[in-house]
Amino acid sequence: MKYLTLSLAMILFDTCEQSTNLKSHWDIWETETLKHYQLSFDEIVILNPNEALLFGEEDTRENRQLMREQQNLYHTGFAVIYKTKDGGKTWQKETFEKGGFWHTCQSGSTLYATKVVNHGRLAEKTSILYRSTDKGKTWEVINEFIGGVSFLALDEQANGYIGGVKIDSIKHSRAYSYDVYEVKKGQLKEQTDKISYPATWKPESKEILYTKQSESSKIKSLFCIFDTESKTLTEHELPEGVNGYFAHRSENNYWIIGEKNDKCYLYKKGLNSEFEFVYQFDLNENTFPKSLKIFGKEMVVIIGMRKGTSTENTTFFSSDLGKTWHEEQLPKPQYLDPVDFIQTEEGIFGMAYSGSGRVQVRK
Repeated sequence: MKYLTLSLAMILFDTCEQSTNLKSHWDIWETETLKHYQLSFDEIVILNPNEALLFGEEDTRENRQLMREQQNLYHTGFAVIYKTKDGGKTWQKETFEKGGFWHTCQSGSTLYATKVVNHGRLAEKTSILYRSTDKGKTWEVINEFIGGVSFLALDEQANGYIGGVKIDSIKHSRAYSYDVYEVKKGQLKEQTDKISYPATWKPESKEILYTKQSESSKIKSLFCIFDTESKTLTEHELPEGVNGYFAHRSENNYWIIGEKNDKCYLYKKGLNSEFEFVYQFDLNENTFPKSLKIFGKEMVVIIGMRKGTSTENTTFFSSDLGKTWHEEQLPKPQYLDPVDFIQTEEGIFGMAYSGSGRVQVRK
């Protein structure tokens, strides 16, 4: 009997630590505007619970036919930004010239977006940097770069760092596809080897956070902090065997999510302390982290789950700095679809694009 009591107590304890919310807070809005031929999005930016922007590329049957007639196997669609002002129910489109929007970043009320254009097999890609200071109503061109921009960390004056570009077209594109350059008022300056990406840009603390494989050990990853003011890089070894993915900072703590043996782990590190294990996400799948966001005591984690030939997303939420979590399964959990979250007075608001004219909204 005492073993039965102990087992029940352990089950109850586990339930308190991590639970699945069968009644999800996610709703699905369907709109004809997004049911478009050859439409895809790479990023979504939520400005507030009513306003959001979808960045991507779409094509037309006429353009694809023209490319086939020209035997152009590297044709390019048209860069588009879709905007909503009613929480995702309806969307309005703004079409740019040929290309596709890849990456964005925010600094205060300033929003940046990069449009990448593929010019063909024998030509370099180019990237055009846009800036908006009015929530995406209008956009100005800041500069054009050689290469496909893959990382942005810019302040309101277009100072900061850009990854995936080149200073000239002489260098081989593949060999230099991961170069990071310092930027001053939108102009490329010096190349730096102190930043790797994907990375998290924290404009409020002037830091770029990322993880990378240790050069001295195949089983150790490094958590890296690059101070954009002093231009100094600090590296910390993650616990052995943990492959770091994403990092975030909240007040005086850094948070890192990583993967070990197909399971996801969350760690915390103080400014002057060692790594502290916080949580293991128990899922009956091979998993890996996709995103980590922190809003004070509120935290959101997106986890990818490998299921045979497909990969799906699920979301976890915590209101006590990661001590306990509850899972909310997305109604349409496709892995590659863009997802974003913001904090509101009512809690964490989220939005995800799901294809075929569907937008998932968490209220």
